[in-house]
Amino acid sequence: MKIFIVFLVVIFFVSGCAGNSSKFYGTYGDAVADDAIAKGWVPDFLPQNATDIYERHSVDAGGVAVIFSAPSDNFLKDFSTLDHSYFTSAEEAFSLVRSPANYPQGANRYYYRCGGEGSVC
Repeated sequence: MKIFIVFLVVIFFVSGCAGNSSKFYGTYGDAVADDAIAKGWVPDFLPQNATDIYERHSVDAGGVAVIFSAPSDNFLKDFSTLDHSYFTSAEEAFSLVRSPANYPQGANRYYYRCGGEGSVC
């Protein structure tokens, strides 16, 4: 009986984590080669010169979080998927969303999250 209960607990935890995934891409080209953009795990607005791209997504919840480096913030000027009733600019949206502690924001680092609290899409 104990083995059966342990088995059920293990199955429960494994199945609960099956829908979450994360991946690191050194460059935008690496993300394209892995079809991460085509699959929607990496947003298509990322500049082609983005580097150090870390994405985490949840298939079950439909959420995506991406942090990346870019040498300039020019890509923000064309960012049009913001909820304009809440944000006045893309820069404001990115500055309000807290990035994971292991990937701090800096002068050329950006964090994007879609789906759930802190969403900018």
